[in-house]
Amino acid sequence: MIGPRIILVNALINGIDELHASSTFELTLCELSVFLTVVMGTNVRVSPNGGRGWTWGTNCSGQVECDIRNLGYWEKDWPKEMPDRNEIQAIPLEPVSRPDFSLRGVDGMQLELHLPENILDLWRAFTGLPPDRRRQFLQVASMWQLSLSLSHDYQTARFAWMVAACEALKPRDPQFRDHNIYHVVDALLGKTITNQMQEQWFRPQDVRSAHLHRGEFRGSEFIQHAMMSSFQDPTFDEACRVLYQIVQAAIIEWLRRGGIFTMLPLRRRTSWRRWVRDHAFSILPIIGGIGIAVGIVPAWILSILFFA
Repeated sequence: MIGPRIILVNALINGIDELHASSTFELTLCELSVFLTVVMGTNVRVSPNGGRGWTWGTNCSGQVECDIRNLGYWEKDWPKEMPDRNEIQAIPLEPVSRPDFSLRGVDGMQLELHLPENILDLWRAFTGLPPDRRRQFLQVASMWQLSLSLSHDYQTARFAWMVAACEALKPRDPQFRDHNIYHVVDALLGKTITNQMQEQWFRPQDVRSAHLHRGEFRGSEFIQHAMMSSFQDPTFDEACRVLYQIVQAAIIEWLRRGGIFTMLPLRRRTSWRRWVRDHAFSILPIIGGIGIAVGIVPAWILSILFFA
């Protein structure tokens, strides 16, 4: 019920030869995997068939032994043509209201996972994106997929990559360069969610900066896991769960809007250092001209004094 699952994909691919079709199909699988990772909220990846590792198995005599074997899933019966519509049982769908912050999964009352009812609308929204926003979604979804692939041993890194994935949803215009996750969530999900994120126990932007710039841990990395341990911070575990729901909802909302949303420019007092950084390319020629003038004028005066 909670073990690894395999998704079989049937698709018609245009290609000039078998190699080209295989490469195109591999790219399609990668795009589908990051899309499903966002919609399902779980790490969906293309199966890396062909790897080898230590595993349990039975030999020819039926005895169980540990040996190096090929790992991965291999389908025994390969179809020769596309299946007819409704030939394969469709996965159950259930209605959702966006933004959706409900927890999903197999709870014992279901026999299989359920997908949101609007998954086809989301897929059409993805395939209908223009090339620039389509690439932006793939970049965001890849970071989201990377965060979900990290285990509890990299808890702070997982948290930081979720923040980075949400922050990457902002428009690419230079005026939004300094916007962070709070501005993105405010524009996509509303002020109430943003206020919750800025509470002292949460503040994901601080965790992201502390980990990516200084390597600080905020989770339980390299801490002994023991029942009732006083060294573990339960508020960080809660922050991880809440951030997971917020970032997933923000990415889906961005996709529903086709990547188009309104984000207000920042209003901050410009310091002398920031002004110099923003206008470095325009003031460098002026500084160079002043330096040349400062060097030429004294030389000209000395030449007059000594050679007059």
